[in-house]
Amino acid sequence: MGDDAQSPVPLIVGAGPTGLMLSLWLHKFSITHRIIDAAPRSGMTTRAIVMHARTLEFYRQLGLDEILVSKGSKIKRFAFHYNSNVRGLVPVTDSGQGLSKFPFILSITQDEQEEILERAVVERGGKVERLVELVGVKETGADVVIATLRTKGVEQEFAASYVIGCDGAHSAVRRSLGIDMEGGTYDRAFFVADTFISGAPTTPQQMNMCLSYEDFLMVIPLPHEQGRARLIGFIPREVEAANPKTVTFEDVESTVRRNASNLKVEKVNWFSRYKVHHRTAARFQQGRVFLCGDAAHIHSPVGGQGMNTGLGDASNLAWKLAAVHDGAPHSLLDTYTPERVPFAKKLVQTTDFAFTKMTGDSLVSRFLRCIVLPFLMPFVLRFFPIGPTIYKKTSQLEIEYRDSPMSAHVGVASKRSHAHAGDRLPWIQDVDREGVDNFEPLNSAGWQAHVYGEAPNWAITSLHRHGIPTHVFNWTVAVGKAGLQRDTLYIVRPDGYIGLSVGAGHPTLVQKNLDAYLSRWITRRFTGVVTEE
Repeated sequence: MGDDAQSPVPLIVGAGPTGLMLSLWLHKFSITHRIIDAAPRSGMTTRAIVMHARTLEFYRQLGLDEILVSKGSKIKRFAFHYNSNVRGLVPVTDSGQGLSKFPFILSITQDEQEEILERAVVERGGKVERLVELVGVKETGADVVIATLRTKGVEQEFAASYVIGCDGAHSAVRRSLGIDMEGGTYDRAFFVADTFISGAPTTPQQMNMCLSYEDFLMVIPLPHEQGRARLIGFIPREVEAANPKTVTFEDVESTVRRNASNLKVEKVNWFSRYKVHHRTAARFQQGRVFLCGDAAHIHSPVGGQGMNTGLGDASNLAWKLAAVHDGAPHSLLDTYTPERVPFAKKLVQTTDFAFTKMTGDSLVSRFLRCIVLPFLMPFVLRFFPIGPTIYKKTSQLEIEYRDSPMSAHVGVASKRSHAHAGDRLPWIQDVDREGVDNFEPLNSAGWQAHVYGEAPNWAITSLHRHGIPTHVFNWTVAVGKAGLQRDTLYIVRPDGYIGLSVGAGHPTLVQKNLDAYLSRWITRRFTGVVTEE
């Protein structure tokens, strides 16, 4: 794949969705690497099932969005039930229209996703080395990290250029470095069950929150077969107190009946008890070792953010590893922590707050379950235009890196509504002609420039000198509404975020700043990716 086989290569530990996505990004950039997993095969249970728009945009860059959407089920409505009756319906697609190519929530089981990703890794010439366990990681202070691996009881050392821990909540990589997970565990225990159900609520493409005075039940449709659904709810306190290690579905049927009396469980495919944590690693990077996904942050299931956040970690880190490999300064990797840690911590805090309020026994929590969510929330969302704002937050389109060392603007007077350096590039449908959007060039996964209107000749010359492809689109009303400014030059990172925005200003001063930015962060080899996939 373009590297000397004797040179140290990155080692990815963990072949869940985060590790597999990281591997696929490195394959796209033609970076030789290893990916290992202690398990004999990919996951056999569904676990995470919610995929949001920003994640699908990353998968589009990898050429996997269409197969994932075809294997999943689009969630188009959110239904609030109280005492087994529907009290409100909230359309999801209405809120997401015009914001992304994927204005929906996708329900796809984690085991299916992993199967698709692992197959894609193999198709690109890689493989997951299974039954290989990481025993420990030792930093050398040089350009390698020594990883001790165990295969069939035999240990050996492997010199890696970088080690990336994508090995979950009980990360061996994190434990080996002595990095603490700061946070806590919720008192109540939960159950998750993959089932076949009949009766209400079994509407396809509809996610259901069934509420009662005591607690709640989530009913989420799963793809492929009518009536297949994921159930999530509380384990009754008395059951948990009696014998938590032997809880079965029969022990939680009272929770199901109380919250959805019309629902009949025909078959239980898989059942598990679990505790919910809210923790963040003390640091996401130590020298040449990085943490991604659940190895770095764990949070409540509110909003289905966990897996999506891990995939965002992988998409942020992968291109930086590849760019440094191609000659970019090592300081580029030091932007991973300031870009990903603030969002992870904020996410843990907000989901913790929402989860605690929604699941508690206090009067406030019961008021929330009995009045606010089933009655007031649908009313507010129907008659007040806050749906798109909520959608942008939950779909992770609003994640931004404005405080990153890589985010800068020159000669641009930005209003609050404008796209800033550090923001995700706003998506524009039919930007020049029907059926073509402005995210199409992002499939190259290289640095690029976007201009909506006219680009000054001096800017084109400077960009050409640095090997940056420039995409000039027509200015339209839709472009302005999305927050982009006319004739402004946007330098877009490989992951689709704006690195630099350049206004007209004084040409000499602006060009000097543009050249300085391009020289600092961009290598010529990394301005456009051409793969053999």
